[in-house]
Amino acid sequence: MFRHILPNAAGSLVVATTLSIGGLILLESTLSFLGLGTQPPAASWGNMLTRAQELLQQAPVLALLPGLLIFLTVIAFNFLATGCRTRSTRAASAVYERPVTYSFQFRDVFAAWEFLLDGSS
Repeated sequence: MFRHILPNAAGSLVVATTLSIGGLILLESTLSFLGLGTQPPAASWGNMLTRAQELLQQAPVLALLPGLLIFLTVIAFNFLATGCRTRSTRAASAVYERPVTYSFQFRDVFAAWEFLLDGSS
């Protein structure tokens, strides 16, 4: 039974787990920001954002960095989940159908970034 079910379900489990990590990071940081999560002696991005609110006028970087790190971490886990889903879909479709192709390429993101940087100067 495990020989047949587990290999077919492994791809979906990896994708679901990877997607839920991003949601859990957002949940923890939100609860910590509201004072319902990790308490202040412990380090948490939500606690850092709460403390940075008091100094927002003097040092806005203190609020920007934890918020940016939360954003980048969640986006990274979502990209990882998308890559895992693409890989498992391609592996499954190689056996049964023609391969799935995606039009999204990382080089397109880098080209757009270079365009934005060149256009702003």
